[in-house]
Amino acid sequence: VWMPLPWPAHLLPEALALGVVAALAGSAVGVFAAGGLLRRPELAGAGAVRRSALAGVLAVAVVAALLAPTGAPDGLRAAVALTPAGPGRVVATVRFSEPGAVRDADWLRSFAWQGRARLHSEPLRELAPGVYRSAPMPVGGSWKTMLRLHRGGTLAALPVSLPADTAIPSPAVPASARFERAFVPDSRVLQRERRTDVPTWLWGAAGLVVLGLFVALIALMGWALTRVGRAEGGPPRPEVLRRTAPRRPAAVGAGA
Repeated sequence: VWMPLPWPAHLLPEALALGVVAALAGSAVGVFAAGGLLRRPELAGAGAVRRSALAGVLAVAVVAALLAPTGAPDGLRAAVALTPAGPGRVVATVRFSEPGAVRDADWLRSFAWQGRARLHSEPLRELAPGVYRSAPMPVGGSWKTMLRLHRGGTLAALPVSLPADTAIPSPAVPASARFERAFVPDSRVLQRERRTDVPTWLWGAAGLVVLGLFVALIALMGWALTRVGRAEGGPPRPEVLRRTAPRRPAAVGAGA
């Protein structure tokens, strides 16, 4: 109804649980922020409200920490046979080296983008344990085509066809009739311009700097909302609960 990729039913309990936590956390933060913007000291300055807002921020951080880490399984490979299915389109028969790695996957689909048509996204159909077949998918030209596996914290991709990009630079990945390739983290396919010769410690240090700036920004916003909520004077505080009756236009000729 609301997502371009249909959700499998087994994801709903986790999605509902984490969604309720995130919604309650957002509500706590929203009450605190509204108290500051509306200059209501009983909200922005109350210790219980501030503690609830802080707990909400921490809850959102925990949810993000649970969902963010992803990676590719070690040693997972696939032998792929491509069969022509019309001009610029092929059907892939995929045999996975480890059938258990894709069993009960959240999503196992073929993806193609950056072509002249809309995004291609279709599920793979299981033929036998560890053997799957794709729907006809575009290859060649400017299309970037891959097989994508999502199972819990596994988010991996196998490139099928990628054009050369001299600006990065990055060589082409041809859609040969038969090939065997390893699954890699999907960011390696989606972000081919990302450099791989950067020391690991530098990547970690950069991430910590960004995290520190983000925490500092959240703390500054909380401090500012508290100060504004406690401030006296200035523009009058709006009475958000008061309603005024709409005026009715005077009748034509009234009082004549």
